[in-house]
Amino acid sequence: MNSVFFVTIRKVCKKPKNISHVEAASLPYAGLTAYSALALSANVNERNGVGKRYLVQLTRTTHLRPVIDRVYSYEDLPSAYEKVSKGHARGKTVVKMD
Repeated sequence: MNSVFFVTIRKVCKKPKNISHVEAASLPYAGLTAYSALALSANVNERNGVGKRYLVQLTRTTHLRPVIDRVYSYEDLPSAYEKVSKGHARGKTVVKMD
């Protein structure tokens, strides 16, 4: 499966060296969840990308990491969907596309 995506440079950042590729793959969703909670509770301006970049910076400088419940292969996608739809995941569910 080959795909090409084009995005502006403002929408990407380097993967922190201290986290795995699986953790990095789940970071946007985990970070968005955390950022939304901050925006609602602390009245942070959601249009301000500084807060989002700050969450990525935290993964570089602290022990902040997304919690991975399980990694599924693409072939096992139905099992991943079933687990997530039942609400039994205790962290992020990641599907590897290789």
